Amino acid sequence: MYYRLTVDWIPVVTTLLGTVVGVGSTLVVDRVRSSREQRQRWDDLRRQSYVQFLVATNHTHQALCAVALGISSSEAPKAARAREAFVSNGIYAACEQVVIVAPEPIRIAANVAFDLLKRYRDLIENGHDTDNSANRALLDQYRQSRDSLRELMHEDLRSFGPAGIGS
Repeated sequence: MYYRLTVDWIPVVTTLLGTVVGVGSTLVVDRVRSSREQRQRWDDLRRQSYVQFLVATNHTHQALCAVALGISSSEAPKAARAREAFVSNGIYAACEQVVIVAPEPIRIAANVAFDLLKRYRDLIENGHDTDNSANRALLDQYRQSRDSLRELMHEDLRSFGPAGIGS
């Protein structure tokens, strides 16, 4: 009788064991997929934030240079045009996005580039001659900081992106 009970339970036990293994492996696969998709969304957000910040800083820089050179169809005073050039290109929002999603070295570099553009805007607003060696040095600092920032962003994107990105 003992032999018969054991033999009768073997199919039931193996079926239950198979079910547990099947459900467990499905849960593990779903968890891995969910983690991968969440990481992909986060990576996409960082990539998008980096691009938006670089575009906003470039547009702001170009607009400030146009104001400094007197290239404008607006009759507004130079100080107002400088403030408008800074605000209208979305640099504040782009900077905030980078501060939220980027690692610390990129946040620091982004703030340096942002602050240098603000200093250039302040020079224009205050009516200083923007065509002197000190102001050219400021713009050179900005370009160097932007290039360093861009390289940091490329390194960060390479850490999770396809091979060769940013090369």
